[in-house]
Amino acid sequence: MKLLFMVIKYPAEDDFYLFYFVHPRVLGYIAAGHEVEVVSLTAKESYYFENIRVLSKKEWFEKRRHEQYDAVIAHSPGIKKHGMPILRRQNQFKKIVLVFNGAEAMRRYKYNIDCYAYQKKRFYFLRHKIQYLIDYLRVYVFKIFILYFLLRRKIKIILTSAWLQKCFLHDIGIKKDVLQQHMVIIPNPVGDAFLKGNYQPAVEKYADFITIRPLSEYRYAMDAVWNIARQNKDHTFHIYGKGDFFEHYEILPNMKIFPRFIKNADIPGLLDHYRAALMPTRSDGQGVMVTEMATYGMPLITSDIEIAHAVLAGFKNVAFIDNDRPKLNATDFFREISYNSPAEKRHYAHENTYLREMKYIEGIIDE
Repeated sequence: MKLLFMVIKYPAEDDFYLFYFVHPRVLGYIAAGHEVEVVSLTAKESYYFENIRVLSKKEWFEKRRHEQYDAVIAHSPGIKKHGMPILRRQNQFKKIVLVFNGAEAMRRYKYNIDCYAYQKKRFYFLRHKIQYLIDYLRVYVFKIFILYFLLRRKIKIILTSAWLQKCFLHDIGIKKDVLQQHMVIIPNPVGDAFLKGNYQPAVEKYADFITIRPLSEYRYAMDAVWNIARQNKDHTFHIYGKGDFFEHYEILPNMKIFPRFIKNADIPGLLDHYRAALMPTRSDGQGVMVTEMATYGMPLITSDIEIAHAVLAGFKNVAFIDNDRPKLNATDFFREISYNSPAEKRHYAHENTYLREMKYIEGIIDE
């Protein structure tokens, strides 16, 4: 197959976390012998990341106008960023595959509407009302986009969790029986290093807890991490990531901040030097890094929300906290939690993620 991966952003040397969940797929498709191109819709210039050529939107439009693809695979598709290029170049694609990882075709105000108090600007509530209207219009236009290509038998939809499918169907307003034959649930893959290795507590401990998160986004609940650290003064917390949260919140005596990104392949070795990962979230479509840590077998704390329970069902090494009233007795947690259950490795194994996705796409090309 000849495939075009179309993303808003793609990992780069100065930010490994950006859409990293797409990267293992690209590598896997190439390893399987498929011809793959990647276009980043926001990249100003084309670049390489780990030997993958990432085209800018400009270069793709200018130099690939006559290319024919078996499918375009649009990850976290936005109606403006992805929709317009796909509409303009629809004759270049046999099939259009939309892979929803979050609230791209949902009414976002219901799932991720707030921000930290220090981030609220003037006319916050007016802006919120305007965003509500924009959100409603965006989802409606997305519905028209999907129906347009359904009539032409060109579109397929992949969602990364059952929770996401439920929310998508409710918000998009298309009956399930209309989409049933054109929609499938396939989780995002986890990195190879998390599948091949197992959590092995190192003799040298850097700290008790590790958190790896962007530090400015409200949905990653750094305030919950901060409150847990304040409650457990006899335990230590290391936080990796960039952002302005700690310009507004005190760095507690039992905290240390590392303002840098970590390559995905380097994370497992780092985790071994900690006793547990503290990774809350307020909203997510799957939470790839959380599922990677859980799959690796590390004791993990995340948020008591529906999506987290859905994607981590059966993992015995996971505990849940309330984002709004986070409480944790770290001593009790370490005494009660388990880790490294072999059965849990299989849930996000490649045959259940990108290999299954690849087989699905191979099967729809000539429908």
